[in-house]
Amino acid sequence: MTPLSRSFLIKTGILVGILAAGSPAAQGRSVPATAASSTVDTSVDGVTLCWFDGKVKWGKVGTLHDGAETAWFKGATPPESTDGKEGPYKFRSERISTGVISQWDGVASPGDFPIKAGDKLFVYVLLDPKDPPKEVLLQLRANNSYDHRAFWGTVNMVTHMDPPLAGPLPVPGKWLRLEVDPSVLGVGDKPKR
Repeated sequence: MTPLSRSFLIKTGILVGILAAGSPAAQGRSVPATAASSTVDTSVDGVTLCWFDGKVKWGKVGTLHDGAETAWFKGATPPESTDGKEGPYKFRSERISTGVISQWDGVASPGDFPIKAGDKLFVYVLLDPKDPPKEVLLQLRANNSYDHRAFWGTVNMVTHMDPPLAGPLPVPGKWLRLEVDPSVLGVGDKPKR
């Protein structure tokens, strides 16, 4: 795995990567309600949607609780074009020796993205069937740190960090909702593993 260049890290101020994961809900798993269901983590104030090589369209990102979605950024999604300037997202890309790292960064204020006990994080993705990425990654900024990430795919090629694997890349050519427990990213009501 190749570390990101110093200039890229300085420009972005973060380390990122993306892989794709399977849905716990699709596997029939759910999170039981607990007495701590009133616990809310309000530390998240940024989201990075990242991928290695290939093309991806990103949809909504947010939380899922008892089957109901709460979209972050008021449901705004990254523009279709990487030249797009509208909305809360900014695009960044860097060519490294093994390929191209691309990402959409979106920031807000602390408290704009609350995560309640029992929530799942979700993001919709559409992998290009003719040029799918090798990995995708969801990264959150919480408590002034970007060290909250999980990837979908097989091998982390984007970052020198070792993010947890959330699952395999989804099937290209179809909009799919990826889900991951917030504790995997070290946010929500459980500590990072």
